[in-house]
Amino acid sequence: MPSDQRFEDRLPDALRLAADHFPPPAPDLVRGATARAQRQRRVRTAQAGAAAALTLVAIGTTLLVGGSLGGHRGAPQAAAIDAEQTVPVPGEPRSPGPPVSAKELVETFKSLLPPGQVTVESPPVMPGYRTAQITYTNGQGTSDLRLWLSRLTPGIPLDEQGQGNCVPIEDRPYDVCRTVPLPGGSTLTTNQSHARPDDSASQKVWSAVVTSKEGAQVNVEEFAGGNPDKVAATGVLPVLSTDQLAVIARSPAWHKALDSIPTPATETRRPSHIMQGPPEARMRSALVALLPRGGTVSDLYAGSGAAEAVFDDGHGKNMFEVNVQTDMAGQLQMNCADRNVYFCRASQLPDGTKVVDTKANTDSDAVLWTADVLYPDGHRVAVQEANSYSAIGPVTRPQPVLDLDRLQAMALSPKWDPKH
Repeated sequence: MPSDQRFEDRLPDALRLAADHFPPPAPDLVRGATARAQRQRRVRTAQAGAAAALTLVAIGTTLLVGGSLGGHRGAPQAAAIDAEQTVPVPGEPRSPGPPVSAKELVETFKSLLPPGQVTVESPPVMPGYRTAQITYTNGQGTSDLRLWLSRLTPGIPLDEQGQGNCVPIEDRPYDVCRTVPLPGGSTLTTNQSHARPDDSASQKVWSAVVTSKEGAQVNVEEFAGGNPDKVAATGVLPVLSTDQLAVIARSPAWHKALDSIPTPATETRRPSHIMQGPPEARMRSALVALLPRGGTVSDLYAGSGAAEAVFDDGHGKNMFEVNVQTDMAGQLQMNCADRNVYFCRASQLPDGTKVVDTKANTDSDAVLWTADVLYPDGHRVAVQEANSYSAIGPVTRPQPVLDLDRLQAMALSPKWDPKH
């Protein structure tokens, strides 16, 4: 069967796998602020062409949208950008250079590898990408190696697209990731990851991504044991180290192929009402101010309308996650019977504010507690916590830090009001 056909066949399975292993909060509480979605690594076996569908596979913040989990996965929203905000542009539109053949790309790839046996695979054909895929074997074992060359879209900040960013631990609990600057303004991201972000026993996937300041990106990925479609090895280590992958990704030998890729059309951002929320600085300061006293805070992330952190009171790590949105009138489901949780209480305050508190189990045996608040003016606040540093990570303490009453008080704080 052709490689691109296999890709199409396995995309629905990848989506179902993502939904099956996603923690089960309230059905209408769907995780994932889109600015984070742009940064999220796609499911490794589905690769670049599925990025638009899979960027929300394992995202750490909560997108409060009506409907079921499955209805959200295929259509990432545009992130909110204030009209006055200046957006960094990764390069300007340019005319591409002469084309580079698939054979030439593979030969360049092979020339950068240590001595060993190489079998050429047929990668899926993705518009806008230059791709190569080979199986590499030496005395240490076998790895499936995949190359993705691309140019990022002008008008979108570099940290909201492509694969050149470390995803926070709340989203990818088992990743070992590092991003460092390179001479000339480029960045290098190396990552030791897994085919399934919630399973540290799944196939090891290591990568190196170089992103130039102009938005050219070289992504080299390595699947330990070989092609996951054929081998599905889990316990073996990749043959090449991330340092070796970095040397390949940084090679000037890719310049010709990168020059052959046209720069995508500039994207003009428009404010998105559904994603509007307090700005990044206020989300960060509010979360820190509302966390319990006497503990340590790490892995703090904040964006427009979204924030998350890991809190440790000396008895184990605890994840906190907040999402704030406007124009959500009618989007909070008050029927506890329809929720896949083991505890639920729904109430309405005297001023008409609706509150739903839930407790749910996750596939990693942790628990996910949520306080979800919808105000009469339509702005909505959801605060979640887990007795782990990640909703898809291992249990790190017996119970979450805050009981539901205190979690609800945190969600009801006026610090989250977008109008203040």
